[in-house]
Amino acid sequence: MEQILETKEQTKFIIKMDELGRIHIPIQVRKMLNIQEREKLYIYRSGINIILEKSDIKVEKEIIYSEKKIIDNDTEIYIQISRIKDSILENSNGNLRVVDELGICVIPIEIRKELKMMH
Repeated sequence: MEQILETKEQTKFIIKMDELGRIHIPIQVRKMLNIQEREKLYIYRSGINIILEKSDIKVEKEIIYSEKKIIDNDTEIYIQISRIKDSILENSNGNLRVVDELGICVIPIEIRKELKMMH
């Protein structure tokens, strides 16, 4: 769970990272910056800070399987299995990451190692 600290100049969020380097970007931040599912963020280090910067590049999705079913009492369900193309690394620095449908993004292992954030 994130903690919100308000100051006169800015709002800061303290976000916990799990053992796999995943962070949850708070919904307030996603709304404020208009960060949508499957958008890419540039993640880089500035001193001891980790910077997440919104990218204008959209992630492409390849549909592997799609099916529409009608089940009991005329309820429709739609099943879709897809794969995100180039979802982890987009450039040679390995600092471009995708935001998933829950607002989760992974901090690159290179940055975590540099900052000694490995568990």
